[in-house]
Amino acid sequence: MEYKEFRDDLDTIMAKESGRRFINNLLNDTGVDECGFCSDAAANAYWQGRRSIGIAILAAVRELTNGLEYERQMRIEARARLPSESSSKGDIYDLCLLYTSPSPRD
Repeated sequence: MEYKEFRDDLDTIMAKESGRRFINNLLNDTGVDECGFCSDAAANAYWQGRRSIGIAILAAVRELTNGLEYERQMRIEARARLPSESSSKGDIYDLCLLYTSPSPRD
């Protein structure tokens, strides 16, 4: 698959709420937002390999013209799907969303 075709397909997926939900679930399965280490070398290699796939997918999303907005929207939608007691990640989560939001000066 050509890179342009891949980017166009990813843009089509991320433009829809169902696509953002799918990508969010995929990223969660890869553990992209987790930071961990296992003392067992084989297990560590396995988990880091999974995570590297998520990092590559997230990097591809961010490279899209509207990628940061898609990511922000995806994370807001994912947070809204959490039970209310689980969505208490607090100010740091909101700060991260604010940090990745486009600046009004842009």
